[in-house]
Amino acid sequence: MIIQLHQIGKEKSRFEFDLSQKQVEELEDRFQFSQMHCVAELKQNMDSLFLSGDLSVDLETNCDCCLTGVILPVETSFEVKLLAEQSQTQQSNDSEVSLQGIDVETYNGFEVDLGKLFGDQLLLEIPFSIKCKDSCKGICSHCGKNLNQNQCNCQAENSDSPFAILKQLDP
Repeated sequence: MIIQLHQIGKEKSRFEFDLSQKQVEELEDRFQFSQMHCVAELKQNMDSLFLSGDLSVDLETNCDCCLTGVILPVETSFEVKLLAEQSQTQQSNDSEVSLQGIDVETYNGFEVDLGKLFGDQLLLEIPFSIKCKDSCKGICSHCGKNLNQNQCNCQAENSDSPFAILKQLDP
C-alpha cells in the first residue's frame, strides 16, 4: 500500500489495510497465508515521518524437525522513523544510534510504501527454527517415520562415527 505524503496530516493519520502473500515479496515459499492485517499510524514531523504499526497474520508452514504442518501466529507492534532519501544522503557520514530502539528507514519522493515496511517487519518476526512443539523428536534418519507418532525399530548405529570402534572393546 502506497501512501502519498499529502495524505498524512500534522496529527496522526491512521491507515488500516490487508496485504496478500503476493505483496510480501521476500517471504520464502514455505510460508503461506491468505492475508496479513496491518494498522499504521503516521505522524509528520519537520524533516521526517514517524510510523507506529501493528500487524497480525497466521503463517502456515512445516515443523523443521518432523515436517508436520504448523500454524504460526505472528502479532507484533513496531515503530519506525522515516527520513527522506535526500536528507539521508546528506547525513551519510553521520551514524545515528537510537536509545529508544526505533528503526530508521528512508522513503523516496512523495510517497511511502507501507506494504514493503510491513513485509520487512513480518520477516523480522519469523523465528529461525520452527517446531510443532518444544519436545518434537523429528523423523528417523533411517526409515523416515515421524518419531512423535510412534517409535521405529531401527538400530541407532552409525559405522561412520569415529566412536564406532569403541563398541568392539570389551567392558
